[in-house]
Amino acid sequence: MKIFKTVPKIFCTLEDWGSKKERIKISKKRGDYELQIEFNKRIEKIELKVQNIIRHILLNDINPTENFILEKLDSESFKVKNSFFDVYNEFLEKNKINYTAGTLKTHKNCFNFIKKFENYNGLIQFANIDLKFFDQLKEYAFINQKLKNNYFATLLRRFKTFLTWANKRRYHQNLIYKDLPHQKKTSRATTYLIINLKPVYYGRRNLSVYEKRNSYVTVSYGVYSIRSIYIFFL
Repeated sequence: MKIFKTVPKIFCTLEDWGSKKERIKISKKRGDYELQIEFNKRIEKIELKVQNIIRHILLNDINPTENFILEKLDSESFKVKNSFFDVYNEFLEKNKINYTAGTLKTHKNCFNFIKKFENYNGLIQFANIDLKFFDQLKEYAFINQKLKNNYFATLLRRFKTFLTWANKRRYHQNLIYKDLPHQKKTSRATTYLIINLKPVYYGRRNLSVYEKRNSYVTVSYGVYSIRSIYIFFL
C-alpha cells in the first residue's frame, strides 16, 4: 500500500532534492539557506511521526487502512505508548538513583547503540528479539561499527539487564535472550620485564649494547641487563 500526501509549507525544486538522504540539499550560496534548514526539520518531524505510526500498528496488531494512517498523520495528539524505546527511556530514568555514574553511562551508551542498530536494521519490538536478532546485532557491532570484543560484551550485558527489568514489569514475556550464550571477553596479554640487577661491565666507550648469547638476546642498558620477558594472560 502506497499513500501520497502533500506536505504543506515546504517548497523544493527537483535539482535541490537529495534523493540519497531524502532531504533538501543545503547550500550557503543560495539566499534561502536558513529556510532550507527549517524545511528539513519539518521533514524529519514528519518522518518521526510516520515511524511512530508504524510502531503503533505493529505493537497493536492493527490492519491499517489509508484513512487510518492519514488520520494519525493529521492528529496533533497521536503518540505511541509503551513502545520499545519508551520503555528503555523509563528504565534509564528509574535507575538514575540505583547506578553509579559510570554504570549509568554504559547503559546510555548501550541505548544509543541499540537505537543506531534500529535505524540500520529496522524497527525493534520486544517480540522480535530472538537469536537471529542477536546474530544481526553482533554482525552490525563488529562489521559496521568496528567495535572491540570486550566493549560489545559489556553492551550485551547491559542490554540483557534492561530486558530482564522490562520483563519483570510485564512489558514483555519474551525470554529467548536468556538462551543467548555469554559474550566472553578477550584475555589481555600483559608483558612484564624481569630485570636482572647483576652488574655488567663494558668498556668506557660502549655502555649500551645488544648481544646475542646462547640463542637469546640480552638487552643491556648501562650496567644493568634485562634477562627475560614474560607474558601473562589475565
